[in-house]
Amino acid sequence: MKQHPTPPEVTAPIVVMLVMLLSGCTESSGGGAHGASAPSSSDVSDAGPVTQHLAGSSSRLTPGTYQFSVERAPGTQTPDALVAVPRGFEDGADWYVVSPDGDTFLGLWTVGTVQRDACLRPMHDYATPGPAVDDLAEALASQQSTRATVPEPVIVGGHHGLYVELAGPPDLSRCDRNPTLWGPGERGIYGNAQVDRLWILDVDGQRLVVDASHGPRSTTSERHKLTAMVDSLEFVPASRGRESPAGTRSR
Repeated sequence: MKQHPTPPEVTAPIVVMLVMLLSGCTESSGGGAHGASAPSSSDVSDAGPVTQHLAGSSSRLTPGTYQFSVERAPGTQTPDALVAVPRGFEDGADWYVVSPDGDTFLGLWTVGTVQRDACLRPMHDYATPGPAVDDLAEALASQQSTRATVPEPVIVGGHHGLYVELAGPPDLSRCDRNPTLWGPGERGIYGNAQVDRLWILDVDGQRLVVDASHGPRSTTSERHKLTAMVDSLEFVPASRGRESPAGTRSR
């Protein structure tokens, strides 16, 4: 039987449909550190050439790139960091951002002492780890009343370090008042089953800690946003004139 050619008015729509189907099949989602995917482009936008420094205004942040300081002891010099902050976070201080409900948090620290038991607060019950990354990772991994993962090698912003995940006490009513991971008066535990994801880094000879924390109420999307912020982090020279007032280190 003689074959009739397909009319042009039928061929064109078929070609368009095939192109659309092939385009959809080639899309893929990126994976960040420890299996989290980055937020969509609707959550994060380009902040442009001017980068804003966090100021502790407690205001809702427009998605974009922000400059963080590192929470540190007075007189200590540390670099700053550029972080792509997605939608849904507030300007908590010049060194951290937090969700409006306080349940999801990203901050940068220096850590000098670790509470031996995060749930109990006897006077001066702090361990002082050595200056290296693995010293701090070991002190946190051996902390009582928290559960720690085995430290894993990581690279953040081009700097090597160790990743440790701490799970806090499931019932804070059994703890002393104001339980603390490190301090004194620094990183507190604010809710049952708080999780602190810690990237302990050697940044040009300085030990710095990136803390991405969440509680059990946090959503998968919020946790992915935390990972995306860590993946975006870039250390830069500190802004001049910034000092960390004594007594403002707790969160």
